[in-house]
Amino acid sequence: MAFPGIIEDELTVAMDENDICLQAIPFEVDRASHESLMKQESNDLFPQKTSASKEQEVASGFILYNIIKSVYSSPTIKNFSFIYFFTAFSIALTPFIVKYFYGTPLFGMNPYETTISVATLIGFLTDSNC
Repeated sequence: MAFPGIIEDELTVAMDENDICLQAIPFEVDRASHESLMKQESNDLFPQKTSASKEQEVASGFILYNIIKSVYSSPTIKNFSFIYFFTAFSIALTPFIVKYFYGTPLFGMNPYETTISVATLIGFLTDSNC
């Protein structure tokens, strides 16, 4: 996983903000589902069973943790980095193209516009995620 601890942190913050404890809200499942869920990988903060859960019950925090984990674990689009770079580059170049067609100075008419234009272009071109 690219960001270890992000799921646990987000769930913990969400529970604190909403004044709720997901581990104290178990729900009952059939025997086959229960056995399957018990075989799933668990987390220290969100285990399958808690003191609040009975025989055929599973902690809701565990289920929610696994749902979010599966979303974070799914691979991204194959050419996502190319799409990301193309989009960022297009956004950075759009003001310059518009200025060119309207005949205004490409980097602005005053020092403030020039500074903002240059900083924006440098920021997009040096983005470490591209």
